[in-house]
Amino acid sequence: MYFNSSAKIRPAVMVGLYEMEAVTAAFNEIAAGKQELKDLKIVSVKDIKAEGTSVLVLTVPYKQINAFHNAQAQFLPDLEKKLNAQVCIVGQHRAFPKTPEHGRRFKAIRNYGRTLRSVNDAILDDLVFPTAIVGKRIHYDVSGKQQTRVILDKHDATRVEERLNGFGAAYNRLTGLNTVFEVAQN
Repeated sequence: MYFNSSAKIRPAVMVGLYEMEAVTAAFNEIAAGKQELKDLKIVSVKDIKAEGTSVLVLTVPYKQINAFHNAQAQFLPDLEKKLNAQVCIVGQHRAFPKTPEHGRRFKAIRNYGRTLRSVNDAILDDLVFPTAIVGKRIHYDVSGKQQTRVILDKHDATRVEERLNGFGAAYNRLTGLNTVFEVAQN
């Protein structure tokens, strides 16, 4: 179900109705005069609390993620001011299981873009866009737990430093992976 200015929201269907209405109203207000934002749609909104701050994760259709990335610099700061929350945009990626389900018509080999690792990497790239990821380390604990450290580009340090905890909470909620974000030192 897509939401834009002409879409109707059904209260029985949406769980986070208030967040969706607020985001839709703010997005339509910003997109009123801009042609490149007119056809963009939002699929869902997740509100995540992270150490005293609120993070809104907007899920958009997979085919429109590049259009959102191109227009992100124009509307994202205004949207964050209107909603008083950190806003992240993520494409709607889908992972297929390793083995085909019973009774499935086509039992083709799944491509790499539909594996869980590829989907998690794509979510990570979308979440921190336009900042580049310069390193990624996976630390394994003695007890078997793993923690991923994502190192972001130092040139965006002023823009990203206050958003690191929000990135970690959002990525943990979307993928279930314990992740710590940090900025490169040198």
